[in-house]
Amino acid sequence: MTNEIRVLLIEDDPMVQEVNKQFIERLPAFKVVDTASNGLEGLEKIRQSKPDLVILDIFMPSLNGVDTLYQIRKKQIDVDVIIISAANDQKTIRKMIQNGAFDYLIKPFKFDRLKHTLEQYFAFRMEVEPDHQISQNQLDRILFQNKTNSEASPKYDVRKD
Repeated sequence: MTNEIRVLLIEDDPMVQEVNKQFIERLPAFKVVDTASNGLEGLEKIRQSKPDLVILDIFMPSLNGVDTLYQIRKKQIDVDVIIISAANDQKTIRKMIQNGAFDYLIKPFKFDRLKHTLEQYFAFRMEVEPDHQISQNQLDRILFQNKTNSEASPKYDVRKD
């Protein structure tokens, strides 16, 4: 696996698209390989450029982000997705997480928040390689962002009476 993460940015606002691109490319491991201004164009560009990661907006013409992510999962396209959107209602956020979004950032956001997400994503990609087995400790470290098992585990009493 290469250490460069290829990103497709799907965002309908040209100014926001450019700002997000500059933010993403401030991290040396990330390269925006293409952009799209709506979900339909984004799905086509996913097929063409085969990115590792899609940064996806929700409110867009032609095909919104919710339906775009649904199509990505329905077609079983092997790509990870991070949402960056002004949509801040719980129903939308929950739907995107249920459909496998790696993270969800609500606009406006600070660069440090995006940087944190991309660093977590990079660590995830470096840890989880195709066709390799993974231990429970590795999975816990990835899912719970390097917290120890005692910090990551909920405090439930699972003893049977």
